[in-house]
Parts: sequence; C-alpha cells; structure tokens
Amino acid sequence: MTSYISGEEGGFNVEIQFEGTWTPELQQAFVDAAEYISDVILADIPDVGGDYNVDDIRIEARLTDIDGAGGVLGQAGPTVVRGGDAPLPVTGIMEFDIADADYYNDNGLWDDIILHEMLHTLGLGTMWSYVGLTSGSVEGGDLRFTGANATAAYNSEFADIAANDAGSASGVPVETHGGSGTAGGHWDEELFGNELATGYVNGSNYVSSMTLASLEDLGYDTVIDDVTRDGDMTGPIPADPLNTAPTNVA
Repeated sequence: MTSYISGEEGGFNVEIQFEGTWTPELQQAFVDAAEYISDVILADIPDVGGDYNVDDIRIEARLTDIDGAGGVLGQAGPTVVRGGDAPLPVTGIMEFDIADADYYNDNGLWDDIILHEMLHTLGLGTMWSYVGLTSGSVEGGDLRFTGANATAAYNSEFADIAANDAGSASGVPVETHGGSGTAGGHWDEELFGNELATGYVNGSNYVSSMTLASLEDLGYDTVIDDVTRDGDMTGPIPADPLNTAPTNVA
C-alpha cells in the first residue's frame, strides 16, 4: 500500500502517503488511527487547491534509518497550515526510525504512538500557542491550554484532579518538563498519567474526552458539542481505539 484515505466522502478525510519499506502490520496502525480521527471529526474543512490539492489533511509517513533502536523515534507535526480565520493544517509529516518502529510494534505500543503522533499533525500540542490557546509559560512552570471545551472536559472528566487545582477554571495544565519535543506540547504527565496526549508513552494508554475537546477548540467540528458555535455538529464519542480503561479518571 502506497497511500490511504480515511473516512467517507463529504466528511473529514485523512490522506496518508507512505514512503519507505512498510510492512502491512506497521501500516495498519496508520489506517486505524486515521479512521478513528475521521469518526471523531465530523465536518469537512475547506479544500486547498493549487500546488497542494488537499481535501482535509495529507500526511507523509516516512520509515527510515535514523540512529537505531533506543535513539530518536522520529518526528511528527504539521508542515503547511491554512491561512485566514481557520488556521488548520494542510499537510503534515510523521517520520520514524525503522528500528524503533519494530521495537514498539513488538511491544504492543505502535498503535498508541501512531495515534499520538497523528494528533500532533492535526495541531494537538503543535499549534496551541500559534492559535492563541495557551497562557503562562514553560519557563514559569504554569503553562495551560485555555480552550473552553477542553477546560470544561478537564473539570468534569478529571474532577478529582481539578478539585485540587486552584487554576482549573482557566485551563488544562500542560507539561513543562522534558526537552523541547515534550514540554509545551502535551498534557502534564504527573497529573494525567496514561492519557495518550501526555508526553510519555506508558504501558497502557487511553484517549480522554478532554483530548477530543481540544480538537474542537482548535477549530475542528468534532463529536464534542460546542454550545457557543451555531450549527455545531455533535455525536456519540467513538470507542477508544486503544481499548484501555483509564486509571485516573474520577
């Protein structure tokens, strides 16, 4: 398989272009992640023509030799972003070291990593500051994601954590530790543990409604109901594709 497009015509579609020598098993994680995202994001977004000719988002998936097992896993994020009032990604990249891909696949975590990194290409963590949805700073140790939908989900879904957080009404705590690839672009690991959008992969991981709500805040029309947006679509939250029950949700 050299390419794949998820979803249905008229919905949100993730186009994946594979580069490198991929096994069907490694590719299947991309297919599953893309289909899950197409189930979460209900509405189409404006096409981009010209040199790109992209419906919703096109992701280049590369598998290559970087530095062997245990080194750099890879990189992921948007590469071209729409202009105007809806600065959502047009294209993105997901690049992985083949040795690490095989290691994580053998250990049952490849699906988790691919969904995590695909969410980064949509803007989760990679575009929060760009679209003005953060307050505080990494240096100050008080960085928060301020999107209204994710903040509401934080206070309801993680009520036990929020109850001990004096700033819970102002946003979701963001990771301020780790290197530049971790700090500033993930939920706080100490608070949210094995939630998929923290900066550290755990032995088991799950996707919270808070993470889905953050996509709504970025400008996608998702299954999360944004009551402030006229005509906003909503629907049932799809089953967690990682099939892991959360361990720290109230």
